[in-house]
Amino acid sequence: NTELGRAGREVYECYGFDIIHANDWLTIPVALSMARFAEKPLILSMHSTEKERGFGIDYSGLIHEIEGMGLHNASHILVDNEVTMRHVINDFNIEREKITLLTPFRDKWDERILELYKKLAKVGI
Repeated sequence: NTELGRAGREVYECYGFDIIHANDWLTIPVALSMARFAEKPLILSMHSTEKERGFGIDYSGLIHEIEGMGLHNASHILVDNEVTMRHVINDFNIEREKITLLTPFRDKWDERILELYKKLAKVGI
């Protein structure tokens, strides 16, 4: 995450950007940091939650906490299946209105993501 954050800051300082899009728990800490630093909205894609994956390792509790931080601080959340959407709503108490269910490569998903980017870039954080 340290190297990702350094690279992200370098890109921001050279080119700027209007939005930050993170995927799953591994990128949440640096994405939150970048969103605060750049004062830009954060979109978080969740493909599954730690609870879905089974809480099978020593660090599952920490992963769950990181997911919660990201979900609560994201401007918007993308999920690609109903099961993950239910976990995000029920396990993290996230309002349904903050979530978009998109199935990759279906239902004009790429156009819908671009529309969401445009909307959030205009509104800001």
